[in-house]
Amino acid sequence: MINWKKKYLTDDGPFQDELRAENERLRKELMEVKEER
Repeated sequence: MINWKKKYLTDDGPFQDELRAENERLRKELMEVKEER
């Protein structure tokens, strides 16, 4: 999370895409966790 914040603070260019990709990844992980229960 700290690395992610550093990236966010230092480099604004590709941040939007980075954030979108991160959100997609987290969403998939959440879906997988829900299915496992």
